[in-house]
Amino acid sequence: MEVWRVRKMSAQVFESPFQWNLYSSNGRSSFSGTIKRELRLDSEEILLAEISVKGRWIDRAEREISFIELSDEYHVTLSQVLLQKQSVRQLVSQLAGWLGSPTPGPIEVSSAVQDQHLDIYIGPSRWTKILPDVRLELRYSSMEFESGVWSFPIDQSCIRIFFDELSAVVSASE
Repeated sequence: MEVWRVRKMSAQVFESPFQWNLYSSNGRSSFSGTIKRELRLDSEEILLAEISVKGRWIDRAEREISFIELSDEYHVTLSQVLLQKQSVRQLVSQLAGWLGSPTPGPIEVSSAVQDQHLDIYIGPSRWTKILPDVRLELRYSSMEFESGVWSFPIDQSCIRIFFDELSAVVSASE
């Protein structure tokens, strides 16, 4: 008699064309966002977004360590991030080039609106040369929030999903 073991997998399905996700290659972290609305500031096209950064890790309270049953390590929600629409378009363009190149270089995009600043970097880790993988490095700061920095490993499939969803966001907001 054959016994089949089914592994539980969770999947998130998003209905809105105004949402994007970038999941880590290890499945423990994510960077996601939702465009709430568009506005103009000083004749510049701006996207008001809610951005979320999440990380999961083993439950340190448990006696037995399991990398299958993970607990929330952190969940940061930035509910009113202003993004330059041109910076989002630039990111989509750089992602397309990265996916099409046999030896992709790093991607760097920065969006500064009023007192907020969001930097996105995709490439070899800038902080430690020990980790050979491609990483997302995300930095956010504002007048009331000095600086938040998050980093996690990603791969080509993670970037492909991010590119597809972010492209749909830009197309839907045109």
